[in-house]
Amino acid sequence: MNQFVSLFTSISIGRKILFIPFLTIISFLIIGSFFWVSNKNTFESLSLTNGARVTLGILQNASADLFHSKTDLLQSISWKMGYVEEKKVVERLNSAYVRAEKVGELVKGEKENIISLGLSEEYFSEILLKNEQYKKSLKSTSDMILIDAETAIITLNDTFSKFDNINDSISLVINEAYAYEGNTVEALKASLNSSLVNMLSVIGLSTILLLSIGVFIGRAIASPIQSLTKVMTDLAGGDLDVVIPDTVRGDEVGYMAKAVEVFQESLVTSKRLQEQQEEVQRIELERAEKLADIVKKFEVKVT
Repeated sequence: MNQFVSLFTSISIGRKILFIPFLTIISFLIIGSFFWVSNKNTFESLSLTNGARVTLGILQNASADLFHSKTDLLQSISWKMGYVEEKKVVERLNSAYVRAEKVGELVKGEKENIISLGLSEEYFSEILLKNEQYKKSLKSTSDMILIDAETAIITLNDTFSKFDNINDSISLVINEAYAYEGNTVEALKASLNSSLVNMLSVIGLSTILLLSIGVFIGRAIASPIQSLTKVMTDLAGGDLDVVIPDTVRGDEVGYMAKAVEVFQESLVTSKRLQEQQEEVQRIELERAEKLADIVKKFEVKVT
């Protein structure tokens, strides 16, 4: 403790003052690091939540494309039986198949996010397999429609069955995404509330610590200066025996104390010289008075 006090008193006042903003910066860095560490999992969960939300939107688009594929297939049958131009029928059948292919592409692009929802890779592969089965059945039904629409109606049951399989799988993933997002959001709210309480506690403790250090440094600077001011006032009042404190300090206060000590020694020397002069004057005055008395007595005797 004594070594710390000695070291502290050797630091200049300017550096003592700079010590406060330095500690403030360190406190901010500590608070920032604490916030990052305590919320790292929260940020990761937030990223996963955003991924789940994106996946949810993409899978909803895939589900819409799947329904449009079914609608295009039914419309092509209706057009074929209604003797609509075959070119339009072919375009509608191609549209149904392209939409079914797009469903598979959208699902493939979201593999990591789908698995992160808690679903297995086997389930993901099963979704792609069901989509391929639907595409295959869709292709067979489309070829049959171009040959004989009435006969193609018979094959619709198999196509619709494959459609239901892939649609159910995608719907399950969508429901999982909804549930994951809801659960994660609730967990994030709880985590953020806890983090906020911890952060306010750390900020409060840091504020108290910085104020305490500020008060300590302020007193370490102000108290010695006040002591020196009192000493100089006492010296000016004639009290030359006053003890000058802090002459061993290595900062500006120590230099001021040493300067006051030199001033005190000058005053003591001046007072000593004045007292010596007064003593000499007193002796000379007594000698003059004795001489005058002798002269007076001599004059009386002569008279």
